Amino acid sequence: MTADNRISQQPGAAPMKAPLAHHRSRRYRAKLIPFPLAQQRPLVVKLAARMAAQIPARAEKALNAELQRRIDALHRQGLSDSAVERQVKAFEAAIRAELWRIVLLPPAPDGAA
Repeated sequence: MTADNRISQQPGAAPMKAPLAHHRSRRYRAKLIPFPLAQQRPLVVKLAARMAAQIPARAEKALNAELQRRIDALHRQGLSDSAVERQVKAFEAAIRAELWRIVLLPPAPDGAA
């Protein structure tokens, strides 16, 4: 090492260490959702297509039942109420957006990408 790269320390003193991330309190840690519901495109498309094939009252009932199943599953995973609420609202919005896309847009021709 050159003199420029050395850290000045007292002789015999323990080397200085940066605080580790695990010393932070729990409230500052990032909350990680491994598989966000709204990003699961095949599931969103499948549920929206299933809703489009049903009468509106039955479709709403089926959607509410699916959302309740997802709420229960997320709570079992230990997510907070606010995290569950955000995930389920985003999931419902994605399903409803896909449902509108199915209903309003004509099907793509077979050769279209």
